[in-house]
Amino acid sequence: MFFRKVVRKSNGKEYAYLKLIKTYREDGKVKHKVIANLGNIDNLTSETVVGLINGLAKIYGLPNHYLNQALRQTGTSDPVSARDYERSGGAVKAEASG
Repeated sequence: MFFRKVVRKSNGKEYAYLKLIKTYREDGKVKHKVIANLGNIDNLTSETVVGLINGLAKIYGLPNHYLNQALRQTGTSDPVSARDYERSGGAVKAEASG
């Protein structure tokens, strides 16, 4: 899986979105599927990113050093708990598979 930045133009203005993409093979061909749309890049704050990392770390039972490393890289001093992230409505919206 990887992240993809998608830029769309509307009324002469550019909008950049961030998507989580899964790569797979079908009939011998490499294909991509959008797993999650993380929304407009301008709306993703360092706190939101840390919340995503924290939530994934909790789900997968990863040690806290992953979150601490993310905090150092973003310059954020206060971790955002997964619960706080979920209460805020978050930025992750799964796209319907089609």
